[in-house]
Formats: sequence, C-alpha cells, structure tokens
Amino acid sequence: MPQATLKDLDKPLGCDGGRPPAPSGRDRLLRFGLVWGVAIAAVLLFGGHFLTETLISRSPFRPAETPVATAPAAPAHVAPREAAEPTPSDPGPPAGNRTAASEVEQNAGVAVVRPAGNVPGAIIITVPDGSEPGLAPAPDPRVTVETPAGPLPRIGDDGSRAAEVYARPAPPHAAMAPARIAVVVDGLGLSAATTQQAIETLPADVTLALVASGTALPEAAAAARQNGHEVLLSLPAEIPGAELTAAMARFAGYAGILTAAGADRLGPLAHEAEQRGLLMLASAGGADVTLTQTMAAEAVEQAFARAERLAQRNGRAIILAEGSPSLLRQLARWTASLERRGVLLVPATSLIANPKG
Repeated sequence: MPQATLKDLDKPLGCDGGRPPAPSGRDRLLRFGLVWGVAIAAVLLFGGHFLTETLISRSPFRPAETPVATAPAAPAHVAPREAAEPTPSDPGPPAGNRTAASEVEQNAGVAVVRPAGNVPGAIIITVPDGSEPGLAPAPDPRVTVETPAGPLPRIGDDGSRAAEVYARPAPPHAAMAPARIAVVVDGLGLSAATTQQAIETLPADVTLALVASGTALPEAAAAARQNGHEVLLSLPAEIPGAELTAAMARFAGYAGILTAAGADRLGPLAHEAEQRGLLMLASAGGADVTLTQTMAAEAVEQAFARAERLAQRNGRAIILAEGSPSLLRQLARWTASLERRGVLLVPATSLIANPKG
C-alpha cells in the first residue's frame, strides 16, 4: 500500500486531485442495460404501430376512401361565347284562363308592370309586404260606369258591389271579438288640413266620410285609401235627384253613403244606394254615439266611455264624429288604446253591412 505524503494529507476529504473515480463494473452494467431497454422499447413502439396500420388497411370492415376528383384547370385564354338562346319556359295556363293585369291589380292591390324591351309576355308583379295598409286603387271598372257627370258606382256584371269592393276588410279575428267599435269621421273634404290630419293620424280602421260639396275630393279619397281608410260619401238630408247624380260622381272609391236624413226621409236615397250597390248609414238612428265639434274635451271622454260600455254590452257600437282638429287628436289617442281594454276597432262597413251581427 503506497504511503500517504504530507501533500495528500492537506487535500480536502473526498478529493483525489480532480480525477473522477473510475466507474465500477456494477455501474457499467446498469448503463448498458438502460440503453438497450430504451432501444427495445422504441422498436416495439414503432413496430406495433406499423403492424396495426397494416392490419386495419387489410380489414374488410375498413370504410373505403372516397376518391377526390380534381377539376381540370381552366384554359389561359377563353374565347367569348355566343349569347345562349333563350330556354323555352313553361307556357303557363291557356290564354283564356289568364287574369288581366288590371284585374289582378284591382283585386289584390299589387302593382303590375310590363317592362319595356324584348320581354314578350313578361309581367312583373310587386306584392305589398304587409307594412302598408293601403287599399286597392279606385275606380274599379267592375263596379264603375262612366257618365257625362263623372264615374258612378254600379252593380257589376258579375254581381260585384261597391259596398264590398271598396270596403276595408275587418281584422281576421273580428268575428270572435266580444266587443267591437266602429268610428266614422264626417265633415272631411272641406278643410285640406283637417282632412290630411284625419288621414295621417287616425288608425286605418277608422272610416272617413267626404262631404260631397268639398274640394279636391278625388285626391282626398285616393290619399285616404292609400293609407288604408275606407271612404263614405257624405250627403245632406235632402238633395234633388239631378244634384244627387252630380254629387255621387264627385269621386270614386266610396263604399256607402252617410246622410243626416232620418229614417222617414231615406226612401229615394236608400233606393239609389241599393240600385248602385252601396251601403247606407243615417246619422240619425244609425250611430250609437255622436260627437260634435262643440263638445268639451271632458264630454268627449265621457262619450268614449259610454261607447265602450255599449260595445261590451251589445257586442258592437258605432261612433259618428264631426271632424275638427281637437276632436281628431282625442280620437287618435283613444282609438290607439282600445285593444288594451278588450275592445276591437273595426271598419264601419263591417257593422253597417251586418246590423245585427
């Protein structure tokens, strides 16, 4: 055994001059085993994966792959093609079964336009989207006869009546409503401002009556119907036959006649209305509640409450109101709140045509 020198004694314990101790045989054996273990594990891993893919690819249960077709590349330069010949379209129904454009427009309120150009037989129909409550334009040729005095209503060859053609349809659920109220505003056509106020501020289900002696009646009637209001012709209590014809020819599109005549003086006028397919409403006895221009605002509110009670008790009520700016404002507020109180606002023609319904 070599003898330790003094210099070796001065070294710190565990140090032998900077040389690491040689690994023992046991350490070498452990390292060798670790390396081979890793190698074998890698072989098993990759070999198993390869074997699994091979077996699956050969399995009859493996779904077949869907071939992917590639589109051929477009040529760099494509010569312009000749315009294609128009494809023959469905000839449609026989000519005898087709409806004329004017009749479609009148019946459904649609705009029928035949475009210019080489479009043989083409018809463009613009159907309202429901946002506009407008009624079909007037006059309707089915229920109109042209006279030297102007257009007059008549019963059509097919039995059509102005009372039905020009009436505003009642809401779909009107027949099931326990309480219905119709409002007729009279005295319109005399003041352009008041007439415009009624047309634009009142609900479309309010019926407007234009006075025969008014001005710009065709324009007023057209504007009213465009906003969804049905229209009546307002006549005085007594009017001679010759003047009656001229008054009835002032404008087209009214569904009936409103008059101040009492039941005992309705004979000639009622006969004329019946012969021409019109409804008749007499202010005396035909209306359940009457509102005049001279009524105070508080009295008008009381009349509104009375009309609601009548409608809830009898199922229906008709209000006749004289058109004035202040009364129209009250009507606009009141009619807008009717449905919240269980009362349905309906066009007057729906109650006039069915006096007991």
